[in-house]
Amino acid sequence: MPVMGRLRGDAGACRAQGLLGPIVALTAHRPMSSDRGRCLEAGCDEYLSKPIDRVRLLEVVAAFLAERKTDNGPARAC
Repeated sequence: MPVMGRLRGDAGACRAQGLLGPIVALTAHRPMSSDRGRCLEAGCDEYLSKPIDRVRLLEVVAAFLAERKTDNGPARAC
């Protein structure tokens, strides 16, 4: 999602195709307080900014995997 203006369309398109799994927005923009909210409003489940903090990325992935263990629904790729 190279342009924030496309965020809603991209996340929405994935959801419309049946993606049930998490969507993590990765942005190269300098983090702003409004970015996270805009990403979540667009249908993303989490927001991370570049440069990616590896520890934080692994924490986010681990949290989603832990949730998935308790969820019986299959996740689909977009």
